Amino acid sequence: MKTKISLIALVAITVSACGGSKDVALKTSNEPVAVTENIKVPETPKAPAPAPDPRMKGHLMGRINKEMLQSENYPWFTSNYEEYTVDADYAQKLMPLLDDVEIKVYMGTWCGDSKREIPRLYAILDAAEFDYDALNIVAVDRSKQEPRDMTRNMQIKRVPTIIFYKQGKELNRIVEYPRESLEADMFAILTEQPYKHSYQD
Repeated sequence: MKTKISLIALVAITVSACGGSKDVALKTSNEPVAVTENIKVPETPKAPAPAPDPRMKGHLMGRINKEMLQSENYPWFTSNYEEYTVDADYAQKLMPLLDDVEIKVYMGTWCGDSKREIPRLYAILDAAEFDYDALNIVAVDRSKQEPRDMTRNMQIKRVPTIIFYKQGKELNRIVEYPRESLEADMFAILTEQPYKHSYQD
């Protein structure tokens, strides 16, 4: 009898020391004591959203257009656009080639290469009378991402990346800077000549 009382007291002390909520069922026979756990497991808290990169303050993100780049916040666009002299011969050659072409551009308003090349690209497209309905420009952060994940599966490692499509198929891309000039590189791509961007062997 003393053994049974000692066993009950020992279980009671152990349960109260764990700080958990447990229902204990004790039997007076020699059968083992059954302990039923009734503990609520707390939900794993969701990871907080990453804090915005302070270096992106004042920079564009997501789909943008020429009018946004012409804002007074980005004076480099207008100055680089106006200072660039488009190769008129290439502009004439590019005009018919651009008729059924879609262009996707990934750039950063924080990026020196984008600040140089994107105003030049616009100057060339204006000279070639390009239809801007076929131009999509996405501004990315320093990780080459943007909030709506428009860079997914695009293999954007450097900006600017200018991608040319014909009938939905990628012809080629200019990455960060042209090999010869934007006009010459665009002509080579649009005439489907062998072309390797600046980071291809």
